[in-house]
Amino acid sequence: MVPSIRVVIGHYRIDSEYHILPEEDGEPAIALVDTGATQSCIDIAFAKKLELPAIDRVPIAGVSGVELHDVYMAQIHIPDLNFTQHGRFAGVDLGDLDTGEQFHHALLGRTFLQNAIMIYDGVRGQVTITVK
Repeated sequence: MVPSIRVVIGHYRIDSEYHILPEEDGEPAIALVDTGATQSCIDIAFAKKLELPAIDRVPIAGVSGVELHDVYMAQIHIPDLNFTQHGRFAGVDLGDLDTGEQFHHALLGRTFLQNAIMIYDGVRGQVTITVK
């Protein structure tokens, strides 16, 4: 079982009092909860489709070694948890190398999980996530 969750990905927006605003014009997507990822990431093609601003480039180690990746300013809202992660997200290629198909548009890594409690029930094959 792959722990996936419905999200809305869009531009990082705050009001004049620095409250995070929900992304009403964001794009619904599916994110993979990845306990092995140090940080949360957004698919490169999806970030470009949403015209998210690229603000930096950073080296990231992956299965193919260390490569430079664009960093996008964005927010990922998780409606079922009423939680928004915002700020910097590295752009990564989440397309399937064999088929070219794509199911996940984001990875929720430990920068998300540091705010959450995740319980894996192996007997039932279920994952439960709550945020603090």
